Amino acid sequence: MVGSAPFRDRPSEGIPLPPRSLCPCLSALLLAAAVPAAGAPPDSGDAATADGGSGSLERQVQSQQQRLQKLEQEIEELRSAVPFKPGKAKEPEAEEAPIQVGGALRFNYGINDFQGEARKRGGDAGLELFRLNVDGAKKGFLFSAEYRWYPYQDVLHHGWAGYDFDDGGKVEVGVTKVPFGLLPYAAHNYWFGIPYYVGLGDDYDLGAKYVWKPGPWDLQVAFFKNPEVSSATSVERYAFDVVEADLNGDGTLDSRNRETNQANLRLAYTVGKDGACPTELGLSGQWGQLYNSATGDFGRRWAAAAHMDLRCGRWNLQLEGGRQVMEPAGPAGADERTVAFGALAGAYGVASEATLAVANLAYNFPAPWSRIDVLTCYNDYSVYLKDESGFRDSQINTTGCAVGAGPVFVYADLIRARNAPYFSAADPLGRGEAGWDTRFNLNLGYYF
Repeated sequence: MVGSAPFRDRPSEGIPLPPRSLCPCLSALLLAAAVPAAGAPPDSGDAATADGGSGSLERQVQSQQQRLQKLEQEIEELRSAVPFKPGKAKEPEAEEAPIQVGGALRFNYGINDFQGEARKRGGDAGLELFRLNVDGAKKGFLFSAEYRWYPYQDVLHHGWAGYDFDDGGKVEVGVTKVPFGLLPYAAHNYWFGIPYYVGLGDDYDLGAKYVWKPGPWDLQVAFFKNPEVSSATSVERYAFDVVEADLNGDGTLDSRNRETNQANLRLAYTVGKDGACPTELGLSGQWGQLYNSATGDFGRRWAAAAHMDLRCGRWNLQLEGGRQVMEPAGPAGADERTVAFGALAGAYGVASEATLAVANLAYNFPAPWSRIDVLTCYNDYSVYLKDESGFRDSQINTTGCAVGAGPVFVYADLIRARNAPYFSAADPLGRGEAGWDTRFNLNLGYYF
């Protein structure tokens, strides 16, 4: 239902060999250096003695040295005619990167333990999405966009134009990824974890971002005017944002907030960047306003997090701890213990104050067959610890594997969730009211 598989590059085609027409020439010259010329008498100890010994031998050595020098000169001339050194690819001429078009077609199957009718049918399967990607670069200018078609919504995932500076920095303007916490994803699985559903993971907003990566450092600074969709009442979007919504179903908007004027700062450092176990350590901060359309006043929202991303051999350990606080400026008597978040054509309440934690562990297995490119198994856990005493915490634990073979990528996940969206709880990230639910999910995608 949600999530995005990594877009993997194909391996290079390899290194070309020298032109075959030149190889026999080089071989013949080298052979001539080792074999005496036709008609020349072979060296003989008896002949040397008969001519006076060392004088004749010295003349033969000098003659061979002259011939060898001449052959080496001819070899160098032939080498200069070859457009590249043997065993080394020719350096390509500088060319502008072409516009690249890609995309994906994905299907999804799921079966839950809390939906009786679906269980009788053996679960349900259907189209998840079709998407198109366009990326390009010309004279330092960059462009990237992705549009997605779901059965229930058509949305822009991201779309920005930018510039790549010579000092390792670049700027992106448009709908771009919000720099916060673990990047690019705070999970290995298809279903994602709590950060995504509370607007702190894989989020995209409209604004400008500067990225600078000198050596082991990664600095990202951004300002976002508003979410990728300007209408605060529209929930047809990919990433979860604060929206105006009718949460109790009475036909009126009971949550009248929208996010605006948001600033983000993320600073990370990779310890042992070129070593066997590079480890990224980072801090993230987010500050923004919440505009309430009922009062015309501004509240505020802030979040902060620390993270670690360890990649040691085939292992990957991800840890993140954070805090989110939202203080709406609603009318007197309004229940501000929750704030409405919306995306994927739906909305729900999220506890205004909570602590966030993530712990993910993955192992990349050696491919058991030649046609398998990627085989990664993982266990991803995340929790939203709500401050309100009457609210129950939200948790998601996913155990599964991802398999990639050429353009095909498959996620097989067993998800255990408590008070999480798209499970049995009616108010999952707000008050919470359910026990543990179980879902098996299978996502099959073809990427081009």
